[in-house]
Amino acid sequence: MVENHTNRLPTPEFIPGKENSWVAHSGGEFLPLIYMARNPLLQEQIQAIAGAKDRIAPSEGCRALVNSLGSIEKSFVLCSKESGYQEDYTHPRLIASQNAKKEIWPMILAFIRAIG
Repeated sequence: MVENHTNRLPTPEFIPGKENSWVAHSGGEFLPLIYMARNPLLQEQIQAIAGAKDRIAPSEGCRALVNSLGSIEKSFVLCSKESGYQEDYTHPRLIASQNAKKEIWPMILAFIRAIG
């Protein structure tokens, strides 16, 4: 169920002079998202999971983070109704919901087992 859907939240952008950090606009303020300059050095296998209605970690920011990583084996999963999930997940519901217990937890467990 890997999805390349882009929702309508603003895309994180690079702000020069902010210690080489990416920021995402949230609630009228720019908040540091992550220090991205060293991300190409990260080589571990990555599976990123984002909720379609996550306003804490919007999917565009998660996708930008995954794309910045140096890992060869990386995947991005957008958990949304459109991509076959039971709901358009929010930040807390990705982990703390009955639907997550059925859909998200097994995906995380399978990833952990696969990289063993």
